Amino acid sequence: SECWWDQWLLDVLISNGLGIEIGVRLCEYLEVRRYHWSGILTLPTLGGKVKRALVEAFTPTSWRKVRWQPFISVKRFVAVNFLILVIHINDLSAFLLKFNLWVPENSALNIWRILLLFPSAVVSIRQLYSYFVDPNCKRIGMQCWVVGAILSVETALNVKFVAVDFPPVPEQNKWWWKVAGTMYFVYFLWAISYVKERERRSSLEGGSSLKEEANTEKTHSE
Repeated sequence: SECWWDQWLLDVLISNGLGIEIGVRLCEYLEVRRYHWSGILTLPTLGGKVKRALVEAFTPTSWRKVRWQPFISVKRFVAVNFLILVIHINDLSAFLLKFNLWVPENSALNIWRILLLFPSAVVSIRQLYSYFVDPNCKRIGMQCWVVGAILSVETALNVKFVAVDFPPVPEQNKWWWKVAGTMYFVYFLWAISYVKERERRSSLEGGSSLKEEANTEKTHSE
Protein backbone atom coordinates (compact mmCIF):
# COMPACT_ATOMS: atom_id res chain seq x y z
CA SER A 1 0.00 0.00 0.00
CA GLU A 2 1.12 3.55 -0.72
CA CYS A 3 2.05 5.99 2.00
CA TRP A 4 0.20 9.27 2.28
CA TRP A 5 3.28 11.26 1.31
CA ASP A 6 3.79 8.98 -1.70
CA GLN A 7 0.28 9.74 -2.92
CA TRP A 8 0.68 13.50 -2.49
CA LEU A 9 4.14 13.69 -4.04
CA LEU A 10 3.81 11.24 -6.93
CA ASP A 11 0.09 11.40 -7.72
CA VAL A 12 -0.84 15.01 -6.93
CA LEU A 13 2.28 17.13 -7.27
CA ILE A 14 4.33 15.29 -9.91
CA SER A 15 1.96 13.23 -12.08
CA ASN A 16 -1.01 15.61 -12.06
CA GLY A 17 0.34 18.98 -10.94
CA LEU A 18 3.46 18.96 -13.11
CA GLY A 19 1.52 17.62 -16.10
CA ILE A 20 -1.11 20.35 -15.81
CA GLU A 21 1.55 23.06 -15.47
CA ILE A 22 3.44 21.81 -18.55
CA GLY A 23 0.19 21.65 -20.55
CA VAL A 24 -0.77 25.22 -19.57
CA ARG A 25 2.66 26.57 -20.49
CA LEU A 26 2.55 24.73 -23.84
CA CYS A 27 -0.86 26.24 -24.64
CA GLU A 28 0.40 29.71 -23.71
CA TYR A 29 3.41 29.22 -25.99
CA LEU A 30 1.23 28.15 -28.91
CA GLU A 31 -1.12 31.08 -28.32
CA VAL A 32 1.60 33.73 -28.62
CA ARG A 33 3.51 32.00 -31.38
CA ARG A 34 3.66 33.72 -34.77
CA TYR A 35 2.33 31.63 -37.64
CA HIS A 36 3.69 32.15 -41.17
CA TRP A 37 1.29 31.61 -44.05
CA SER A 38 3.85 31.65 -46.88
CA GLY A 39 4.18 28.47 -48.93
CA ILE A 40 7.04 26.05 -48.44
CA LEU A 41 8.15 26.46 -52.07
CA THR A 42 8.79 30.18 -51.54
CA LEU A 43 11.63 29.50 -49.08
CA PRO A 44 15.02 30.05 -50.74
CA THR A 45 17.14 27.37 -49.03
CA LEU A 46 16.80 23.59 -48.74
CA GLY A 47 17.39 23.77 -44.98
CA GLY A 48 14.53 26.24 -44.65
CA LYS A 49 12.23 23.94 -46.61
CA VAL A 50 13.14 20.93 -44.43
CA LYS A 51 12.67 22.93 -41.23
CA ARG A 52 9.34 24.25 -42.44
CA ALA A 53 8.17 20.73 -43.37
CA LEU A 54 9.06 19.43 -39.90
CA VAL A 55 7.34 22.38 -38.23
CA GLU A 56 4.17 21.88 -40.29
CA ALA A 57 4.14 18.15 -39.56
CA PHE A 58 4.37 18.40 -35.78
CA THR A 59 2.75 21.75 -34.93
CA PRO A 60 -0.70 23.24 -35.67
CA THR A 61 -1.23 25.68 -38.52
CA SER A 62 -3.25 27.95 -36.23
CA TRP A 63 -4.25 28.12 -32.59
CA ARG A 64 -7.52 29.26 -31.06
CA LYS A 65 -7.71 30.24 -27.42
CA VAL A 66 -10.28 28.31 -25.42
CA ARG A 67 -12.25 30.22 -22.79
CA TRP A 68 -14.91 28.06 -21.17
CA GLN A 69 -16.04 30.81 -18.75
CA PRO A 70 -18.48 28.53 -16.88
CA PHE A 71 -20.18 31.35 -14.96
CA ILE A 72 -21.52 33.09 -18.07
CA SER A 73 -24.48 30.73 -18.43
CA VAL A 74 -25.98 27.64 -16.88
CA LYS A 75 -25.31 25.75 -20.11
CA ARG A 76 -21.59 26.41 -19.90
CA PHE A 77 -21.42 25.61 -16.19
CA VAL A 78 -23.16 22.26 -16.69
CA ALA A 79 -20.88 21.55 -19.67
CA VAL A 80 -17.70 22.10 -17.63
CA ASN A 81 -18.93 19.91 -14.76
CA PHE A 82 -20.04 17.23 -17.20
CA LEU A 83 -16.60 17.28 -18.84
CA ILE A 84 -14.92 16.89 -15.43
CA LEU A 85 -17.18 13.92 -14.66
CA VAL A 86 -16.37 12.23 -17.98
CA ILE A 87 -12.62 12.71 -17.46
CA HIS A 88 -12.86 11.14 -14.00
CA ILE A 89 -14.79 8.17 -15.40
CA ASN A 90 -12.13 7.69 -18.07
CA ASP A 91 -9.31 7.78 -15.51
CA LEU A 92 -11.15 5.37 -13.23
CA SER A 93 -11.77 2.92 -16.09
CA ALA A 94 -8.02 2.68 -16.69
CA PHE A 95 -7.62 1.08 -13.24
CA LEU A 96 -10.87 -0.88 -13.04
CA LEU A 97 -10.41 -2.57 -16.42
CA LYS A 98 -7.00 -3.91 -15.41
CA PHE A 99 -8.33 -5.16 -12.08
CA ASN A 100 -11.67 -6.61 -13.20
CA LEU A 101 -10.36 -8.26 -16.39
CA TRP A 102 -7.22 -9.65 -14.73
CA VAL A 103 -4.84 -7.77 -17.02
CA PRO A 104 -1.20 -8.44 -15.97
CA GLU A 105 0.73 -5.51 -14.54
CA ASN A 106 3.42 -5.76 -17.22
CA SER A 107 0.87 -5.72 -20.04
CA ALA A 108 0.94 -2.79 -22.48
CA LEU A 109 -2.82 -3.02 -23.11
CA ASN A 110 -3.65 -0.03 -20.93
CA ILE A 111 -0.90 2.06 -22.55
CA TRP A 112 -2.29 1.32 -26.00
CA ARG A 113 -5.78 2.17 -24.76
CA ILE A 114 -4.61 5.60 -23.63
CA LEU A 115 -2.65 6.24 -26.83
CA LEU A 116 -5.61 5.30 -29.04
CA LEU A 117 -8.16 7.22 -26.98
CA PHE A 118 -6.11 10.41 -26.61
CA PRO A 119 -6.50 11.76 -30.20
CA SER A 120 -10.24 11.10 -30.15
CA ALA A 121 -10.57 12.75 -26.74
CA VAL A 122 -8.80 15.90 -27.96
CA VAL A 123 -11.12 16.23 -30.95
CA SER A 124 -14.24 15.45 -28.90
CA ILE A 125 -13.42 18.12 -26.30
CA ARG A 126 -12.99 20.65 -29.10
CA GLN A 127 -16.33 19.65 -30.60
CA LEU A 128 -18.01 19.82 -27.20
CA TYR A 129 -16.56 23.30 -26.67
CA SER A 130 -17.92 24.48 -30.01
CA TYR A 131 -21.38 23.11 -29.23
CA PHE A 132 -21.66 24.84 -25.86
CA VAL A 133 -19.91 28.10 -26.79
CA ASP A 134 -20.63 28.78 -30.47
CA PRO A 135 -24.30 29.82 -30.99
CA ASN A 136 -24.06 28.76 -34.65
CA CYS A 137 -23.22 25.16 -33.71
CA LYS A 138 -26.49 23.24 -33.37
CA ARG A 139 -25.22 19.64 -33.15
CA ILE A 140 -22.64 17.78 -31.11
CA GLY A 141 -19.76 16.49 -33.21
CA MET A 142 -19.56 12.85 -34.23
CA GLN A 143 -16.32 12.27 -32.32
CA CYS A 144 -18.08 13.14 -29.04
CA TRP A 145 -20.57 10.33 -29.65
CA VAL A 146 -17.73 7.91 -30.45
CA VAL A 147 -15.86 8.70 -27.22
CA GLY A 148 -19.12 8.56 -25.28
CA ALA A 149 -19.87 5.12 -26.70
CA ILE A 150 -16.38 3.88 -25.80
CA LEU A 151 -16.64 5.11 -22.21
CA SER A 152 -20.17 3.69 -21.90
CA VAL A 153 -18.98 0.24 -23.01
CA GLU A 154 -16.03 0.38 -20.62
CA THR A 155 -18.31 1.38 -17.73
CA ALA A 156 -20.71 -1.47 -18.60
CA LEU A 157 -17.78 -3.92 -18.59
CA ASN A 158 -16.64 -2.69 -15.19
CA VAL A 159 -20.14 -3.14 -13.77
CA LYS A 160 -20.67 -6.52 -15.44
CA PHE A 161 -17.33 -8.11 -14.58
CA VAL A 162 -16.67 -6.50 -11.24
CA ALA A 163 -14.27 -8.73 -9.36
CA VAL A 164 -15.65 -10.79 -6.52
CA ASP A 165 -12.49 -10.23 -4.50
CA PHE A 166 -12.63 -6.47 -4.94
CA PRO A 167 -10.84 -5.01 -1.92
CA PRO A 168 -13.14 -3.31 0.61
CA VAL A 169 -12.97 0.46 0.83
CA PRO A 170 -11.67 1.69 4.20
CA GLU A 171 -14.26 3.42 6.36
CA GLN A 172 -12.10 6.52 6.59
CA ASN A 173 -12.03 6.84 2.82
CA LYS A 174 -15.81 6.38 2.63
CA TRP A 175 -16.27 9.16 5.16
CA TRP A 176 -14.04 11.57 3.26
CA TRP A 177 -15.78 10.75 -0.04
CA LYS A 178 -19.16 11.43 1.55
CA VAL A 179 -17.94 14.79 2.88
CA ALA A 180 -16.42 15.74 -0.48
CA GLY A 181 -19.54 14.65 -2.37
CA THR A 182 -21.82 16.64 -0.06
CA MET A 183 -19.66 19.74 -0.36
CA TYR A 184 -19.57 19.46 -4.14
CA PHE A 185 -23.35 18.98 -4.32
CA VAL A 186 -23.94 22.09 -2.20
CA TYR A 187 -21.47 24.05 -4.33
CA PHE A 188 -23.18 22.86 -7.52
CA LEU A 189 -26.61 24.04 -6.33
CA TRP A 190 -25.18 27.37 -5.19
CA ALA A 191 -23.34 27.89 -8.47
CA ILE A 192 -26.46 27.14 -10.52
CA SER A 193 -28.49 29.67 -8.55
CA TYR A 194 -25.66 32.21 -8.84
CA VAL A 195 -25.38 31.83 -12.61
CA LYS A 196 -29.17 32.04 -13.03
CA GLU A 197 -29.28 35.21 -10.97
CA ARG A 198 -26.44 36.64 -13.01
CA GLU A 199 -28.24 35.84 -16.24
CA ARG A 200 -31.42 37.45 -14.90
CA ARG A 201 -29.60 40.65 -13.93
CA SER A 202 -27.86 40.71 -17.27
CA SER A 203 -31.16 40.38 -19.13
CA LEU A 204 -32.59 43.28 -17.11
CA GLU A 205 -29.54 45.36 -17.99
CA GLY A 206 -29.79 44.43 -21.64
CA GLY A 207 -27.15 41.72 -21.46
CA SER A 208 -24.29 44.21 -21.45
CA SER A 209 -22.01 42.37 -19.01
CA LEU A 210 -22.37 38.96 -20.64
CA LYS A 211 -22.01 40.45 -24.13
CA GLU A 212 -18.82 42.18 -23.01
CA GLU A 213 -17.37 38.89 -21.76
CA ALA A 214 -18.44 37.11 -24.95
CA ASN A 215 -16.85 39.83 -27.09
CA THR A 216 -13.68 39.54 -25.02
CA GLU A 217 -13.65 35.78 -25.63
CA LYS A 218 -14.22 36.32 -29.35
CA THR A 219 -11.34 38.80 -29.47
CA HIS A 220 -9.04 36.31 -27.76
CA SER A 221 -10.09 33.59 -30.19
CA GLU A 222 -9.32 35.62 -33.32
